[in-house]
Amino acid sequence: MSTLLHIDSSPLYGRSVSRELTAAFVTQWKGSHSDGTVIDRDLNATPMPPINGEWVGAVYTPEQARTPQQKKLLSLSDSLLAELEQADEYVIGVPMHNFGVPFVLKLWIDQIVRVGRTYSYAGGKPKGLITGKKATFIIATGGIYDARRR
Repeated sequence: MSTLLHIDSSPLYGRSVSRELTAAFVTQWKGSHSDGTVIDRDLNATPMPPINGEWVGAVYTPEQARTPQQKKLLSLSDSLLAELEQADEYVIGVPMHNFGVPFVLKLWIDQIVRVGRTYSYAGGKPKGLITGKKATFIIATGGIYDARRR
């Protein structure tokens, strides 16, 4: 049985082109994976604090030595990583805001990029630890940037 992790990051909801496109992707995916499971993650509905020094310290503390406070600091990250590891495939909706990705998507990336979980330094170079997965990024730029439209 296949699992799809569906991530939306647009704050526009009903007016969002990227959400519309990821929803269409999910519908098509379900059509070809009738026994599949979809994990939906709306990054705007997930309170995600920015990482700080305490969070980084918790990440670099061996798991068995973490304090209850450190475990609590990493609980959201652990949940997001579990979704990432459970899924066989990802679809990520990315609207462009001010020529960049929404801050909630960056916060999500900060939460899932963890040494020893998603990457390691093998031979002094970064090496990805989550492999064999398919990722589809749906990028939407809903604005009109043509000089004739001014």
